Amino acid sequence: MATLQELKARLSQLGLARDYGYRRELRLLPQILEPDEELRAVTSGVHDGLRRLVVLTQRRLLVLQKPAVGKPSLLYVPREEITAAEGRRGVLFGVLTIHTSAQPFVFHNVAKKSLPPFLEELSPP
Repeated sequence: MATLQELKARLSQLGLARDYGYRRELRLLPQILEPDEELRAVTSGVHDGLRRLVVLTQRRLLVLQKPAVGKPSLLYVPREEITAAEGRRGVLFGVLTIHTSAQPFVFHNVAKKSLPPFLEELSPP
């Protein structure tokens, strides 16, 4: 199981520690990730009116939301169910759309810095 320190070190490798290392959702990941699961890409955006952390591993896409008060929410999609992904960069923020076999997920107000590496990691080899 990845520890919080290992996750923060991985964020540093990705160049995203300053952007996402403080997020409440990050503290949930050590309990959620499987022992051999590795953080590949991270971004965040607004989906259904709530700010969510979007984490991509080699196995699945995780969408986490941890309010200051209340229960956290977790949605995950196996990678094989992701059919396509696209991003649009605006002046200040971008939009990330992830199409799955069940439904599309659209995230607004995505940091432009995190969008290209996230899409690159999602693209087929």
